[in-house]
Amino acid sequence: DAIVNGQFSPSARPLALDKKRIENALVFPGNEIWWATNRDGLIRTKDGFDEALTAPASLHDNQVRSLFLDREGSVWIGTVGGLNRLSPPRVAFYGEKEGFRQGFYGKIMLDQTGGILTSDAKGDLLNENLGSLKTVATHPAKDPDQDLLGVAKDGTIWVRDSSNILFAVKSGRYLNHGFLPKERPISFIETASGEIWIGTRAGAFFRKSGSGWEAVTPAFPIANAAVMLIVQDSSKVLYVGTRNGLAVLRGGVWKTWNKRNGLPSDLISALHLDPKGRLWIGTAAGIVRMAGDSLFLLNKSHGLADEAITALAMDPQGDLWAGSNSGIFRIRHQSLEQLDQVQPIHLQVQLFNAIDGVRHPEGRPFIRALTTKDGSIWMNMLRGLARFNPATLPTNSITPETIIENVLVDGEVVADRTQITVPATASR
Repeated sequence: DAIVNGQFSPSARPLALDKKRIENALVFPGNEIWWATNRDGLIRTKDGFDEALTAPASLHDNQVRSLFLDREGSVWIGTVGGLNRLSPPRVAFYGEKEGFRQGFYGKIMLDQTGGILTSDAKGDLLNENLGSLKTVATHPAKDPDQDLLGVAKDGTIWVRDSSNILFAVKSGRYLNHGFLPKERPISFIETASGEIWIGTRAGAFFRKSGSGWEAVTPAFPIANAAVMLIVQDSSKVLYVGTRNGLAVLRGGVWKTWNKRNGLPSDLISALHLDPKGRLWIGTAAGIVRMAGDSLFLLNKSHGLADEAITALAMDPQGDLWAGSNSGIFRIRHQSLEQLDQVQPIHLQVQLFNAIDGVRHPEGRPFIRALTTKDGSIWMNMLRGLARFNPATLPTNSITPETIIENVLVDGEVVADRTQITVPATASR
């Protein structure tokens, strides 16, 4: 029975518990209670809503004896038939099960309000903001295959469709901007001076002018290299990632980096500028930090979970997040700030994969990670979208207690462990 204000109140008892024998209960914030029953499995109740977890789909057995909530937010369920653990997904994953069509989730951008822009199978350009979904504009030919290249400061959305036509979407309309017919636009940037630049598959930059499009000078220095990724820092230095290396435009002069002069790989798959003006470069063989012309390589020898990097983002705490072929991993800022020290660095790395909710952990390269208003980071995966909020991830910061039970030297137990002398001849 329920006791309300010191009085038994049968009416307060959840209907889902009627005629159920309760063995144990676990109370969560927000008026949520999990009930362990004698033969009806586990029942969760909250504000009139109830849900049952039963064997064999969710539990080993329907006779639940005990419940325990650990420091990481996982619930341990002891049943007569065995032990179950329910863990909250650290990463939300959106794939075909959630209604994403193949290819759709590879083409997303953020608008000025923090809403997520996508295109759908009907050729509509959509904006999802704070749970609401609205149509921004409809492609004139209802083309479902649209690449969203970028969003200008005035809210104009630049789009390339399957016919290789470059559109500017504004005020609910697609406007054909007459891009050069033999060039394939694949990237966009609005420079610090307000110019619209378009990068092409053939490895060229074109600037929008009053009369159309003109080639940017000096010409892009990496021949036949697709302009995949573009970022610009507060000093107006432009960084361009390609499959054939990195190009940097500083003071009107291009300079390039590749495997021959410091990069671990020619394939640049991700770029991220941090608040200190440092560039983090994701490659097929690790992460590179660039400060000025100085490069620092991070790979598995430093503790990286994977070297095939697909996306990069940094949270407000300074932790670096990387998408990879093995999932998403976090590098703690404390270890990143030690990179310039003389002694060998071993990074503090935490990997999030299928166990944490990333059903398909392989990342999709060349598409920038998004950070929304609420602090959530979105990354494109090969078969879906991954979303996580670093500020709300459940973590256990308490170090487990360690007990040394025995010390052995060459298989012999050391009787006095207060002062141990190991002979030079010992090998184990």
